[in-house]
Amino acid sequence: MTTPSDTTNCDDLRPWSDLEKKKEIFETIIGRILDCPELGQKYVHEPNAAREDIGKLIQVPDNVKIVFLPEGDSDMEGGGSVVIECPPSNRPKLSLPEKMELFLCTYNPW
Repeated sequence: MTTPSDTTNCDDLRPWSDLEKKKEIFETIIGRILDCPELGQKYVHEPNAAREDIGKLIQVPDNVKIVFLPEGDSDMEGGGSVVIECPPSNRPKLSLPEKMELFLCTYNPW
Protein backbone atom coordinates (compact mmCIF):
# COMPACT_ATOMS: atom_id res chain seq x y z
CA MET A 1 0.00 0.00 0.00
CA THR A 2 1.31 3.42 -0.82
CA THR A 3 1.34 5.98 1.94
CA PRO A 4 0.08 9.48 1.20
CA SER A 5 2.56 12.24 1.85
CA ASP A 6 2.10 14.73 4.64
CA THR A 7 0.64 17.13 2.09
CA THR A 8 -2.16 14.80 0.93
CA ASN A 9 -5.43 16.67 0.58
CA CYS A 10 -7.99 15.27 3.02
CA ASP A 11 -10.58 15.41 0.23
CA ASP A 12 -8.52 12.82 -1.70
CA LEU A 13 -8.81 10.29 1.14
CA ARG A 14 -11.53 7.70 1.60
CA PRO A 15 -14.26 8.50 4.17
CA TRP A 16 -14.14 7.04 7.69
CA SER A 17 -17.37 5.16 6.87
CA ASP A 18 -15.51 3.01 4.30
CA LEU A 19 -15.13 -0.07 6.52
CA GLU A 20 -12.98 -2.04 4.08
CA LYS A 21 -10.55 0.86 3.73
CA LYS A 22 -10.57 1.34 7.51
CA LYS A 23 -9.60 -2.34 8.00
CA GLU A 24 -6.78 -1.88 5.49
CA ILE A 25 -5.57 1.23 7.33
CA PHE A 26 -5.64 -0.53 10.70
CA GLU A 27 -3.69 -3.44 9.25
CA THR A 28 -1.11 -0.98 7.92
CA ILE A 29 -0.84 0.84 11.26
CA ILE A 30 -0.45 -2.41 13.23
CA GLY A 31 2.22 -3.50 10.73
CA ARG A 32 4.09 -0.27 11.35
CA ILE A 33 3.90 -0.82 15.10
CA LEU A 34 5.19 -4.39 14.70
CA ASP A 35 8.13 -2.98 12.72
CA CYS A 36 8.71 -0.23 15.29
CA PRO A 37 7.24 -0.97 18.76
CA GLU A 38 8.21 2.53 19.92
CA LEU A 39 5.55 3.86 17.55
CA GLY A 40 2.89 1.96 19.50
CA GLN A 41 4.13 3.47 22.75
CA LYS A 42 4.01 6.90 21.14
CA TYR A 43 0.38 6.30 20.14
CA VAL A 44 -0.49 5.17 23.68
CA HIS A 45 0.97 8.33 25.20
CA GLU A 46 0.20 10.78 22.38
CA PRO A 47 -3.30 10.13 20.96
CA ASN A 48 -2.99 13.13 18.65
CA ALA A 49 0.03 11.53 16.97
CA ALA A 50 -2.02 8.42 16.19
CA ARG A 51 -4.86 10.57 14.91
CA GLU A 52 -2.52 12.59 12.68
CA ASP A 53 -0.85 9.49 11.22
CA ILE A 54 -4.13 7.70 10.57
CA GLY A 55 -5.55 10.95 9.17
CA LYS A 56 -2.90 10.79 6.43
CA LEU A 57 -4.48 7.53 5.25
CA ILE A 58 -8.23 8.04 5.74
CA GLN A 59 -10.53 10.94 6.63
CA VAL A 60 -10.95 10.99 10.43
CA PRO A 61 -13.98 13.02 11.52
CA ASP A 62 -13.36 15.62 14.22
CA ASN A 63 -15.71 13.84 16.63
CA VAL A 64 -13.97 10.44 16.37
CA LYS A 65 -11.60 9.29 19.11
CA ILE A 66 -8.65 7.04 18.35
CA VAL A 67 -7.28 5.28 21.42
CA PHE A 68 -4.33 2.92 21.64
CA LEU A 69 -4.02 0.86 24.82
CA PRO A 70 -0.73 -0.48 26.13
CA GLU A 71 0.39 -4.01 25.40
CA GLY A 72 -1.05 -6.44 27.96
CA ASP A 73 -4.06 -4.29 28.78
CA SER A 74 -6.45 -7.18 28.12
CA ASP A 75 -4.54 -9.39 30.59
CA MET A 76 -5.17 -7.04 33.52
CA GLU A 77 -7.30 -8.27 36.39
CA GLY A 78 -10.91 -7.46 35.67
CA GLY A 79 -10.34 -7.43 31.92
CA GLY A 80 -8.49 -4.14 31.55
CA SER A 81 -9.84 -1.05 29.87
CA VAL A 82 -13.39 -0.39 28.70
CA VAL A 83 -14.98 2.07 26.30
CA ILE A 84 -18.02 3.86 27.70
CA GLU A 85 -20.29 6.26 25.84
CA CYS A 86 -21.72 9.13 27.89
CA PRO A 87 -25.49 8.86 28.37
CA PRO A 88 -27.77 11.15 26.39
CA SER A 89 -28.12 14.50 28.12
CA ASN A 90 -31.84 14.68 27.33
CA ARG A 91 -32.69 11.44 29.21
CA PRO A 92 -32.60 11.80 33.02
CA LYS A 93 -33.28 8.08 33.58
CA LEU A 94 -32.30 4.93 31.71
CA SER A 95 -33.27 1.33 32.25
CA LEU A 96 -30.53 -1.14 33.17
CA PRO A 97 -30.38 -2.56 29.60
CA GLU A 98 -30.11 1.00 28.22
CA LYS A 99 -27.30 1.76 30.66
CA MET A 100 -25.46 -1.42 29.70
CA GLU A 101 -25.65 -0.43 26.01
CA LEU A 102 -23.33 2.46 26.90
CA PHE A 103 -20.54 -0.03 27.64
CA LEU A 104 -19.36 -0.21 24.05
CA CYS A 105 -16.33 -2.41 24.43
CA THR A 106 -14.71 -4.58 27.06
CA TYR A 107 -12.43 -7.58 26.81
CA ASN A 108 -14.44 -10.01 28.89
CA PRO A 109 -18.22 -10.27 29.06
CA TRP A 110 -19.77 -9.25 32.35
